[in-house]
Amino acid sequence: MEYVEPVVGIANCLGTPACKYLQYHRKLNDYVRNFKRMRDELNCKMEDIELQLKAELLRP
Repeated sequence: MEYVEPVVGIANCLGTPACKYLQYHRKLNDYVRNFKRMRDELNCKMEDIELQLKAELLRP
């Protein structure tokens, strides 16, 4: 019985971080998909801005 309390204490300390890690790990594909979508949107905006700058520079 003396060994049960320390083991339960350790389990309580490690439980919360482990749960957070597992939740993040489960959603990793969603996070990566969202990141790629946002990256693609930013790349499109960058291309638009570059085209606008080129058009302004080429104006007589």
